[in-house]
Amino acid sequence: MSNSLITPIIMAGGSGTRLWPLSRPDRPKQFHKILSHRTLFQETVLRAQYSDDQITFGPPIIIGAMTFGDLIAKQLEEIGVTPQAIILEPFGRNTAAVAGIASLVAKQNSEGDVLGVLMPSDQHIDDPASFYAAIAKSAANSHHACITTFGIAADKPKTGYGYIRRGEEMDSGYYRIEAFVEKPDYATAQAYVADGGYMWNAGIFMFAPDLMLAELERFEPEILRHSALALEHCEKEGVVYTLSPEHFFPCPDQSIDYAVMEKTKCAAVCGPVRCGWSDIGSWDEISTNSPDDEVGNVIAIETTNCYLRGDDSVKVAAYGVSDLIIVAHEGSVLILPKGKSQNVKKIVQKMKENDDQ
Repeated sequence: MSNSLITPIIMAGGSGTRLWPLSRPDRPKQFHKILSHRTLFQETVLRAQYSDDQITFGPPIIIGAMTFGDLIAKQLEEIGVTPQAIILEPFGRNTAAVAGIASLVAKQNSEGDVLGVLMPSDQHIDDPASFYAAIAKSAANSHHACITTFGIAADKPKTGYGYIRRGEEMDSGYYRIEAFVEKPDYATAQAYVADGGYMWNAGIFMFAPDLMLAELERFEPEILRHSALALEHCEKEGVVYTLSPEHFFPCPDQSIDYAVMEKTKCAAVCGPVRCGWSDIGSWDEISTNSPDDEVGNVIAIETTNCYLRGDDSVKVAAYGVSDLIIVAHEGSVLILPKGKSQNVKKIVQKMKENDDQ
């Protein structure tokens, strides 16, 4: 198989409300050092600096909110990565618009065949070698008129993840998609794991830019039209593209799953991929993936099965407690039982309601 050139398209938007109080609207979770001495965003960018005899990652395209422009530039500079483009959105319009805009930029900047790999910047992959193997396996098929998503091995029932039900096998570990399934309740998630035909939806996609643009034109032409206009009328300074608010505002807000993948005949899934993937979407996920149970400014005595995290402004001290998550950050403290961290979004919503009163 010839070497495939990959353009990483890294999405750096989102608010990460489930990781309050660390993650906040002005600095969401991807820009924090959560599992290592680098931020999740930096770890994602560095993971996309890779080449072997089958795949070569080129300079990344970064897409994020206009308010994160300085953060993105600073964190790229800290790790010594020069992107081919930083695309700044005046407001979010979901992942279908991102795929369209990134495909247009990739076509403009590429002299030959290239594949885009669209990926969130707030995920953790513990085994990059297995991730690269899945990318390499999918590259040949994606060059041949498939938009590929990556299904993660569903080895335990998870209610916080969407699922993919695989269909007909097209190649070893490469399937047509029978259905995308929304986040299930626990009993349904148990049934999915027992069935064996379901995988977690990682929200990572591989595609030829021409194919993505053609499918957007076929199924959601208004998304493509407004995205193209926002790019055409953008303010460009070096590698930074600031999309035109006037032209981007009318763009429909839809995910790539709904706008394209559930409608196209070109959809495929590679999997089950076993690469130690997690979306780091809750404090329970962090406590599972973190090398330390105590992070930052913490004192813990006779505590068991707890995740404790403090910062320079607030010390966390715990004695004789168990099965708790306690996080202090910039003057706010979160306390909840382990296994209940998906409910942090309810706390954030309640705070918003109180602020509106």
